[in-house]
Amino acid sequence: MSKRVRAKRKARLLKVAATQAKPATVSLRPLRLAFLLRTDASGEAVLTCIRHSTSVWGGVFSALVPTDGQTLSEDWWQVLRNHDPDMIVCCGSVSGRLRGQIGDLVQPFNVASWPEDDMDSQSSSLIRSGSLPMAGVLRHVYDVNRPIEQSRVRLAKAPEHAPLRYCAAAQFGLTGDDLTEIYTEAFRAEVIDLRGGDFRAYMAGLSVFRDQLSPLDMTRWGISTSAEEGPAPAGLSLVFFGAERWIEDLCVFWNLRMCPHVVYKEVIALPIDLLRSRSNLNILARWCNENVQGANYINLVSATVSRRRLLGLRNRLKPLLGGRIQLVHIWHDRFGIERFRAFESEHPREATAEDGEFRLAVPRLKLSDVTRSGDQWVLDVDFADRFRSRLGYVPPRFGGLNRLLFGQPSNLGLPAPDNSPARLAHSRLSYRVRDRTENLHAYLPAAEALFVSLLERKGYSCSTTDKCRYITGIINLFGGYSKADMLQDGSVRQLLERMCRSGAHTADEMRQVLRPGDSARDVSELVQDLARDGVFLRGYTIQCPACDLTQWYPLQALSEAMACAGCLSAIQPPPEAPFSYKLNELMVRGIQQGAIPVLLTILALSTLARRSFLHAPGIEVRRGGIRTDLDLLASCDGELLMAECKDLRQGCSRESVREIGSTLEELAQIAEHVGARVIFLSSLMEVAPKALASRICRVARRHAHLGIHMISGPDLTRGYLCAAEADTPALGPPETDVRAHLHDFLPMPRTSGSDGWSRESGQSRAYA
Repeated sequence: MSKRVRAKRKARLLKVAATQAKPATVSLRPLRLAFLLRTDASGEAVLTCIRHSTSVWGGVFSALVPTDGQTLSEDWWQVLRNHDPDMIVCCGSVSGRLRGQIGDLVQPFNVASWPEDDMDSQSSSLIRSGSLPMAGVLRHVYDVNRPIEQSRVRLAKAPEHAPLRYCAAAQFGLTGDDLTEIYTEAFRAEVIDLRGGDFRAYMAGLSVFRDQLSPLDMTRWGISTSAEEGPAPAGLSLVFFGAERWIEDLCVFWNLRMCPHVVYKEVIALPIDLLRSRSNLNILARWCNENVQGANYINLVSATVSRRRLLGLRNRLKPLLGGRIQLVHIWHDRFGIERFRAFESEHPREATAEDGEFRLAVPRLKLSDVTRSGDQWVLDVDFADRFRSRLGYVPPRFGGLNRLLFGQPSNLGLPAPDNSPARLAHSRLSYRVRDRTENLHAYLPAAEALFVSLLERKGYSCSTTDKCRYITGIINLFGGYSKADMLQDGSVRQLLERMCRSGAHTADEMRQVLRPGDSARDVSELVQDLARDGVFLRGYTIQCPACDLTQWYPLQALSEAMACAGCLSAIQPPPEAPFSYKLNELMVRGIQQGAIPVLLTILALSTLARRSFLHAPGIEVRRGGIRTDLDLLASCDGELLMAECKDLRQGCSRESVREIGSTLEELAQIAEHVGARVIFLSSLMEVAPKALASRICRVARRHAHLGIHMISGPDLTRGYLCAAEADTPALGPPETDVRAHLHDFLPMPRTSGSDGWSRESGQSRAYA
């Protein structure tokens, strides 16, 4: 049928606006920054970044990331992704290519540039418009707690000479004259003088600050943290600055101390060259003996000092340590940081969602009494519900997502699309707000729109297929894909397939197919539920006495005097004709198009999600003359995955094996290009034949960085996937299945060499 003919037949869709109340948790927090520091930057440039972080609310949670201006190492990419900053500041010259990569992979609100010869004025500009200045925060704290006779705040006068100057700045922060005056006058802060340059005096100053608050500590005021991944190393960590490339060591120190699972007073920075002296080594050992509490080990850490030199330092230091410190570990590579959130407050809210948009009331910041018109902070919106986690909204991240979430620029009061007020951060929708933002009006793009935008940005032409429309319609009939779990029952599937072929059935005829062992009441309830949802259409099968035509008539066509569908004679329905049920034509078309395996796959894969599951079935993609049908494209907690769905209950021929292998190869190539890391082959057969398993293994070997897995019929009818046997405790066969999560299917990262640690043998006692 031509497109012109199809267009003439297409009816007009009359949309009915459905207003839905969506439970949400919203949280307020400061902007999260990351500074890209060139490894050849001047010391003054580094101090400017530290001074800025000390001058803004939440500045201690601003990441520092080293770069050569052209690339980032894989470790530092991971740090950047885990930190997920709202704004990235490139200090000095950074290539446009690297800026573009950051924009695509991290998707911050914006990427700013600070020329090294103008960093101070750029920092002042960012404080005046964007972040919340610490001066206002301190005024608020003072007003709440005044008069302040004494406080635990201490200021450090750092040594003038490098590298202790940079160690002290990163340890305690740097304040300008205005903040120094507030701390000393309003907070009665005592000044600790570290300028003597004597190592003993410097270590004594560190001891003073262990029970006090530095200006950098004060930027944590009113902020809570929650870690979302495994903890960073516990115990006292000594981060050593090398003579060359010391900026990398400073970044390691800063980011390690930022993590909430690390007791931030238990990370200190020291120049390693000062420990050539035997007397300085004795001072350090004595300091460790006096200050290490709750653990029997310490960590020696450096990104630039060689492992061999750190081992030598351990051999010299360990005999000087007391009996309480039994182990000295060395960390010399792969300096990741854990993923964590920092927030001021969390509030339950109810968003009003309608036609892809939502509105909710914005809570007030506790500091709202000191905020100014140019100040900004971030509102995080989390639609995940612990009881209905799959109903959250976490789209896959791709270049252009911010613009898609942004919607119409006028709605948030922030005009420039290149400086977006909306982004995805730590699996939450994040929006920049101001004091005058009372209500948030934002967008929730449909899953289909998200995936089509992603594919088109990657260079594919795409369109939805009939299967997509049929499956989407079936899901709408059920009132959501989770209600399609009745398809897990083999007798229900058998009945639906029979009704596709043979038309209307009475309740008694259905009962012979549906679970014969169940009570009539259970079967009747099932039939009534499906009739209420519109899956079954209720009517009568009537025979015309004039033309002998037996025809099914829906309820709305019945009347006491009605026309025969054949000869048009006037007839009256018989008094005792039983109800009969016909399958909705949408269901018929969908089942013929292979909807049942796809629906069962959606149900099974949705159980892998902890926060959100978005899906779009039946998308046709085209590129370079090659056309591929994607049975299912989904986002599970923001991770993109694909699935090929087959029936195969009648067996898998040699031709089918070749066809499936070719399809998986095409999917693997698309997955590599669009960023999907997992592909599933789903079928209703009990066990895959050896030929098919062999072909799948062959594709998996060619694409080792992808996870390619099978979902069998038992998995689909059970409704969830089980974790791999290797992931279950080795305590004999489990009594119940262990439900899998997505991470059980993600490909293992391929690493080379050691894991970055040199650990002594012995039992490490974690921090108390």
